[in-house]
Amino acid sequence: MPEGTAEDQSQETLDMEEAKAAIERDGYKKVMVLGKASNGAWRAKAYRGVAEVFLTVGSDGTVSTE
Repeated sequence: MPEGTAEDQSQETLDMEEAKAAIERDGYKKVMVLGKASNGAWRAKAYRGVAEVFLTVGSDGTVSTE
């Protein structure tokens, strides 16, 4: 395994605070991170206006609805 590979992988993985920040940057409010899925994506619940939505945040910071 090349030197630095583990470090590179950890830098590509979002932590919970980074996932929450990505969701907030996308315009959602009252973000509650529910946990990490087996594929490495974070699952969260948030609000867009008065609508409750369930979201996933990929390891690259991409926010999408479930």
